[in-house]
Amino acid sequence: MLSKTAMPVYIAHQLFVVVAAFTLDRLPFPPALRLGVILAASITGTLLFVFVLVQRSETLKAGFGLRTSTAAAWRAAALAGVFATVSVVALGGSG
Repeated sequence: MLSKTAMPVYIAHQLFVVVAAFTLDRLPFPPALRLGVILAASITGTLLFVFVLVQRSETLKAGFGLRTSTAAAWRAAALAGVFATVSVVALGGSG
C-alpha cells in the first residue's frame, strides 16, 4: 500500500514541513522542541492528507499520479489546466 502512495507522500510532506516551520519560526521555542513539533506535524499531516483525502478522492488520486478511472484522470487534467491559467493570469503573464 505504501509503495503506491510514495509520490503523494513525497509531494505532500513538503507542504506540511514548510507550514510547520514557518509557523514555529516566530515562536520562542528551543530548537529541539521546534524539531520535534515539525516532525510530528509533518508526519501526522502528511499521512492524514494522503490516506484520508487522496485515497478517497478519484480526482486527487489522478492528480497525484495514482491509478484511477479515465473520467477522474480527465477531471484532474482539466483542474490542472484551470489552475495553470489562473496562475498565469494572476501573475500578469501571457497577455
